[in-house]
Amino acid sequence: MDPSQPLSHAQIIYGSDDAERSLFIEGVIETVKPRLIHRFGDESALGIDDIHEVRRRAHLTPGDEKQLFVLE
Repeated sequence: MDPSQPLSHAQIIYGSDDAERSLFIEGVIETVKPRLIHRFGDESALGIDDIHEVRRRAHLTPGDEKQLFVLE
């Protein structure tokens, strides 16, 4: 995947190469320049409380700017 290509509302990025995935995510951040970046699951497994928080934050609007959710 090329992070400079237009993204849909949701992207699933998967694979066993953590470094490659991290590079792609950093490329997306540089390209999209979101106002808010929300990261979940990078230090511990995702739980139901994390999903509830994602849903809550997804309904918050940063004005005309974008927000990015990274679920690992």
